[in-house]
Amino acid sequence: MTGGAFISYRREDAAGFAGRLCDSLERQLPTEPIFRDVDGLSPGQDFVAAIEARLRQCRVCLAVIGRDWLNARDAEGRRRLDQPDDFVRLELTAALARPEVLVVPVLVEGATMPPADALPQEIRALARRQAVSLRDDTWDSDVARLVRSFGPGVGEPRRLAPPRLPFRVDWRIAAGVVGLMVLALVIGALRSGEPGTDAAPADSAPGTEPAPGVESAAAAASSGGRELAIPAVSQVGSRGLIYTLMSARLEPGGSSDTLRLGIALENETNGGANFWDDTFRLVVDGNVLAPNSHLNVLVHGHATSEGTVTFSVPSGTKRGVLRTTILDTAGEIPMDFSGRAAGTPAPSASRSARAIVASISTEARPLVTHPAMSATLTGVGTRRFANVLRVDLGLRIAATGPGAVSTGDLTLRLVVGEDVLAPTRFPIGGIIESGTTLRTTAEFEVPTNATRAVLRATAGEARSEVPLTLR
Repeated sequence: MTGGAFISYRREDAAGFAGRLCDSLERQLPTEPIFRDVDGLSPGQDFVAAIEARLRQCRVCLAVIGRDWLNARDAEGRRRLDQPDDFVRLELTAALARPEVLVVPVLVEGATMPPADALPQEIRALARRQAVSLRDDTWDSDVARLVRSFGPGVGEPRRLAPPRLPFRVDWRIAAGVVGLMVLALVIGALRSGEPGTDAAPADSAPGTEPAPGVESAAAAASSGGRELAIPAVSQVGSRGLIYTLMSARLEPGGSSDTLRLGIALENETNGGANFWDDTFRLVVDGNVLAPNSHLNVLVHGHATSEGTVTFSVPSGTKRGVLRTTILDTAGEIPMDFSGRAAGTPAPSASRSARAIVASISTEARPLVTHPAMSATLTGVGTRRFANVLRVDLGLRIAATGPGAVSTGDLTLRLVVGEDVLAPTRFPIGGIIESGTTLRTTAEFEVPTNATRAVLRATAGEARSEVPLTLR
């Protein structure tokens, strides 16, 4: 089993929340192992060895952080996190060192994410992980959202097709089947020349159906209806997942019409992502409609897939809103059902035509310099989605001292209003050898109405702030 979850917590800080989370996960993931030290350790068992063994069984490590997690102290007044043998520190150090383990900070009691410079070096990368908050009044839905963030590999597997079963060929039956197929082809060829008989399209053979969520080109062309306008901002993106509304078609039918949406999922992450109906909802006249397309496929890392999402819409509906949810963020794309507006892109437009990208600056600007490392901002750009404005920073990080440095030694924060944001994507734990330079990027997600921000960079004692104008 390689799909379970490991719950890391501090007993004096959040033992009750950890127990409640464990119970909730066991209900939602009944086939997966959920490890919590108070349950899983036998008397006299070596704690460190047990942690390593459990992490080999688990794909997810949940760091439960309460109000006293960061500054919890022992009887002598020393901060626990500063002690090399602190259990929480050992757990997170081991989890962060395993690239196959997804580490998720889980905030309870209204706690906030601790800054990187307040953490020991071994677990400083935790500050760059996207956190999930669990609240008492929305506990069940928050846990469900947390489970969805685990992605494929945890919980019930979703297969694209039933597995093939071994079988033996009876050649007498096979020969009979081949004979019938040849006879059918001969009869079909003779009938194709008869008056009033049309040949069936190649993609509509009797007894076959298109894959769930995928519509054949011939069916789309003959279904009638009208093309709908695609808004200028027709993408929803977050944390390496980008959904693009490629086309929209409304087909009439009695008391309800069929809305067919061509949607592409671009997965920029290393893991797989579900491309399924559950991601989408249509809001019409205050009612929230679920799709009926049965779309459910897995898109592997660094790959793109296109599918069709369909809704039944009451006839006569004038407008609606397509809502797309990625983890804890949702984007809304307005839909006009009256037909194609002048000047809107054709449904066959590429995904790149949907991206609204702006280059803010290509001028290199020094960020921080100290004896071991220097960092330079080489460029700033933005990409506008319906739910967020993504800020892309080009970086050049050099190891200037006698030894190697880690990308984790550079802390970046983007200040937007009163919010201090950590990067949503940044290479964590990368090693830069002495005398070499790494060119990389950092991504931040800010509110769509943000126009100004301040980039804060810290490396050791070196600090800087760079104002940015966003568009």
